[in-house]
Amino acid sequence: MWYRTHLNEVSTKRSKRYFVDYSLKALENSEKAFKERGVEANFLHSDIRMLNILSDSFDITWNVGVLEHFEEEEQVAIVQEMARITKPGGKVVILTPSADCLPYRVGKSYAEEYGTWPYGKEEPATTLENVIRKSGIIFKEEYNVGFLNSLDFLDFISDAGAVKEFMTSWYNKLSAEDKKRFPGYLLVSVGELSQD
Repeated sequence: MWYRTHLNEVSTKRSKRYFVDYSLKALENSEKAFKERGVEANFLHSDIRMLNILSDSFDITWNVGVLEHFEEEEQVAIVQEMARITKPGGKVVILTPSADCLPYRVGKSYAEEYGTWPYGKEEPATTLENVIRKSGIIFKEEYNVGFLNSLDFLDFISDAGAVKEFMTSWYNKLSAEDKKRFPGYLLVSVGELSQD
């Protein structure tokens, strides 16, 4: 799985890191967290649909928890903008909530039903292959991560603590092969720019 091996590898190299957000508060929180850990990064206030960044600037561009808030036409435009700032041969990595993750879907549905969902309109994805291909990028792979993280969405349901505890224990006892049967909270979609 490309994302797991290569992002860890990249994060240990002395590379320039840029974090972009439309929210000044989110940037402020991120900058504080990075400083506390002694990690250098640059923080840029910008709209993901029109980034104030030169073309062909990065080996990897990625986003987490963004595309699910947009319709497909805008998703394609966002991925095209990510591709614009990615060097030829570079990777575009997108993480979105997975429509196949049951604990996430149950917690989200419950919170929406009772008016406690704090994240606005959010459409989980089964695949972003079509969005990546429409963006002119080579589709490489998709997979899910974060099943145990998905259990946090059950917190929207009163008294779900015992269920979460049991599911955590149960999941941790499964074989690696059995764990693959239960998709995690995040769908990881990987695209690659052509070399030319």
